[in-house]
Amino acid sequence: MLYPYVTRPDILVVMSQEAYVRFAPELEVGGILIVEQDMVRVSDLNKDVHVFSIPATRIAEELGKRMVLNSVMMGFFTAVTRLLDAEAVRKAVADSVPKSFLDLNLKAFRERIGIRRNRSHRPRELRRLQPATGVCPGVGMSPAVKNHHR
Repeated sequence: MLYPYVTRPDILVVMSQEAYVRFAPELEVGGILIVEQDMVRVSDLNKDVHVFSIPATRIAEELGKRMVLNSVMMGFFTAVTRLLDAEAVRKAVADSVPKSFLDLNLKAFRERIGIRRNRSHRPRELRRLQPATGVCPGVGMSPAVKNHHR
């Protein structure tokens, strides 16, 4: 069976070292790399790549359930890229999780990572996004990544 395969992604979300090694070389020049900072060591980037990191696993564990890791990462993706309306993504998260974990997933998505309820997240042109620290507390670019971008 054939399926579409992205060969040069503009945005790549990586949550394991194995995925980083396999897919990071395919990231488009000027693309955005979002990594789980406790699980992925960024190295050997030879392109103009904007790297953002978040301790998503740690945040999920601090919330009490590692299973909300994907909701943390979805919220961070939404905040970093501003490609999707935060309310639309919040609704998608709410529609896709078990009702017994709805509140925890929404908290992981919204409150813990700095997604504001003000709906000010408008799409921006990808090429204009710049790496930034302070997207949420304890999140941003690691020292190794900062040195790479100098």
